[in-house]
Amino acid sequence: MRSSPILRQGLEECRVYWENLLRACGDMGDLAEARRLHARVLASDHSRSRFIANLAVQMYGKCGSARDARLAFDDIDAPNVFSHSIMISAYAQNGHLVDAQRHFDSMLERNDVTWNAMIAGFGQHGALPDVWIFFSRIPARNAVSWVSAFQAYAQKGHLREAKSLFDQMPELSVISWSAMLTAYADYGDIQDAIALFERMPEWSIVSWNAMFRAYAWNSRLREAEEMFHQMPEWSVVSWTTLLRAYARHGQLHRAKVVFDAIAERDAIAWVAMISGYGQEGCVLEAFAMFSRMPKWNAVAVNAMATAYAETGYLLQAEELLRSVPDPNSVSWTPLVTALGIRGEAEKSKEIYDAMPRHDVVSKTAMLTVFAQNRHIDNADHLFREMDVRDSSSWSAILAGFVHNLGLPEARDVFGKMPSWDLVAWTLLLTANAHCGELQAAQEVFDLMPDRDILAWNAMLAALAQQDHGESFRALELMCLDGVNPNEFSFLNVLLACSHIGVLVAARYYFLAMAADHCLAPLKAHYLFVADLLGRSGLLYESEELIHSMPFAADDVAWGSLLGSCNVHLDEKRAARAAEKIVKLNPDISSPYVLLSNICMN
Repeated sequence: MRSSPILRQGLEECRVYWENLLRACGDMGDLAEARRLHARVLASDHSRSRFIANLAVQMYGKCGSARDARLAFDDIDAPNVFSHSIMISAYAQNGHLVDAQRHFDSMLERNDVTWNAMIAGFGQHGALPDVWIFFSRIPARNAVSWVSAFQAYAQKGHLREAKSLFDQMPELSVISWSAMLTAYADYGDIQDAIALFERMPEWSIVSWNAMFRAYAWNSRLREAEEMFHQMPEWSVVSWTTLLRAYARHGQLHRAKVVFDAIAERDAIAWVAMISGYGQEGCVLEAFAMFSRMPKWNAVAVNAMATAYAETGYLLQAEELLRSVPDPNSVSWTPLVTALGIRGEAEKSKEIYDAMPRHDVVSKTAMLTVFAQNRHIDNADHLFREMDVRDSSSWSAILAGFVHNLGLPEARDVFGKMPSWDLVAWTLLLTANAHCGELQAAQEVFDLMPDRDILAWNAMLAALAQQDHGESFRALELMCLDGVNPNEFSFLNVLLACSHIGVLVAARYYFLAMAADHCLAPLKAHYLFVADLLGRSGLLYESEELIHSMPFAADDVAWGSLLGSCNVHLDEKRAARAAEKIVKLNPDISSPYVLLSNICMN
């Protein structure tokens, strides 16, 4: 008996209902909710629908459970090539690259979606040699193949190779233009981003958002605001990018104004506010925002747990995570990391051991905790036991040897890495610099295929510590290379000025921050200049700068002035500085000692 058109329409509408739920749940990343929803699907009339089953596999992959994705896949009556492609993506998204490769090899039929899933999966985890192998072997490349390969190189900082792929693309779309623009922006190459934006044949809302994000993510808030007002239309992404830019830079009042102005707030906007409050230590405001959120997802829980953990509310972070029906490893990782930062490596290991499962993310976090707390042998042991390693894992163990001054071991790890991204190059540079090998650090820097803001800052830091005069020349070369210096670049240059006592240069670079680069000096910049003024005998100017800076002066600032007063025998000013120090820190006696020395002299 044939079904009526009305019945068929009802069934299709019902299928659309389940389809929307499965997609939305995957976007939320809530594994517990995903399992509940899947149970409802299996009890419905669509339990044997291959299309719905494919979406269930995809949902589990996005929720971080390759195991559940595999169980859902195995329940499909006759999986097609799309089912296999989605399963490969679920493996790859969650770091199970060996399983993804094995599944791919077992397939009798493959299409471009399958090949692209492998390229994107290996690219996501920084396995660039594998990306190139699959990109080279793919029978017919389409736009997705080109963009996936290009993004894999761009995300790991290989901008030269990414640009080469971009230039070879047979057809450039809005997506490829915007992806290249985003790559420049992510590595601080604003000038190339601007040039590319101006070359684009047309600007869509995607390209506007990409250029706007480039300014916002690189501390160019003034230009970001100007571009925001120039945009022909604003999407949710536009509003959320502006909100996140303000939140990242600690301008929470402005971020809240933008948040209140968004008509339809998505989860990203809520999480941005929670994270912003957490970064500034405003944990009560973060919790208030979290409590107001209409529906929590895994990302929101992670953001709130991170806010608790990073502000020292470790018990609350643990209680929140334990209240979630099925927290994933990503949820627990911020607590593991926060305990490590506080020096509580043993407690961090307890939390790690109690986690329901370990993936490459949680293992890398624990590895980093060991390295940070001088347990480099434990870090090395954990690294050797990892069956799956991504670029972050390699970088973590490399950073461990760097921070523990293990230069031979760092060089050995670097030589064994499957591919080198900018993080790895920069860490090797830093390893040489920390061990006094400035010439070797310079050689590493010269060999880098590309240099981003982090690489330049690492070289500036090395020069500031050992070859102070070259720091000034390096800053000029950095600008000529099209990389805009940031606050830390100038911090290194001012450190070099402090080491050699060059007040004129320090004043020049301090003023150039705002005048030439639209950068607001941090407290450390003010303190370097104030210290140099004091050491040069300009005690009045030093005290005035401390008073005028837009930060509360701490005992370090007043201690620097007191030390200068001791050298230049300014008793009255020394007494004022000592009084400030004692008010801020009544338990220390050094101000009285220095003050008595001045009086005796």
